[in-house]
Amino acid sequence: MGNVNTSDQNEQSIVDQAETEAIEKINKRVALYKKDEKKAERDAVFVKENLLQFVERIGKKLAKGVIDSIKFLYSAMVDPRTPIEAKLIAIAALIYLISPIDIIPDIIPG
Repeated sequence: MGNVNTSDQNEQSIVDQAETEAIEKINKRVALYKKDEKKAERDAVFVKENLLQFVERIGKKLAKGVIDSIKFLYSAMVDPRTPIEAKLIAIAALIYLISPIDIIPDIIPG
């Protein structure tokens, strides 16, 4: 039992340290913006102008990955060398991907 508590304490210590570092970085940025309001305005304009393009680029990369995965699963399903168990898993994965109904609900009441 002593090892579990030590492990939990170490994990909590790591989390606390990461949280402290993040708060320090945020506070430094806030202090910088308080000193230089023009920088804050320039950064705000930059974000407004570039955020949509950034999201579109990431979306395209994600979509390409999903499409490539679907193509791979389909090719595995139609290949006669693929074992039947793997084909069933591929079919289940494709159905789960395109199905509007979750097999495992996001929120389980209880």
